[in-house]
Amino acid sequence: SLGIMDSDLHFNVSQCKSSYSPNTEQMAKSIKHHLKYACLHWSHHLVVSVEADIVELLRSLKEMLEKKFLFWVEVLSALGMATSCSPMILHVSTSPHVVSTGTQTSGPNLIDTLSKKSWTPICKQF
Repeated sequence: SLGIMDSDLHFNVSQCKSSYSPNTEQMAKSIKHHLKYACLHWSHHLVVSVEADIVELLRSLKEMLEKKFLFWVEVLSALGMATSCSPMILHVSTSPHVVSTGTQTSGPNLIDTLSKKSWTPICKQF
């Protein structure tokens, strides 16, 4: 999921005519099914992953969100699912399995990145 998001998310992925009008008032281009799935379900996949993969997945997530956070929010908005942004981030940042593995292996900064970064307040606006 994270690899798909990293490779396929880009500026104006929904090809809306204006960034000044809500996506619901525009004819957004259809977003590819695999990208929709990845944007909606990455948090679940991360939470149920095996411990050995969590640290690398958290690093990938951090890098992807730092570069493509707004593009991810655009996809969620185009799908009418922008309100799920914050719950997805909270799902990962509060999962005992992820928090335990991430902090034991790499220190708290990976989990802190998810829970304290500037994108959490942005998500709460939706």
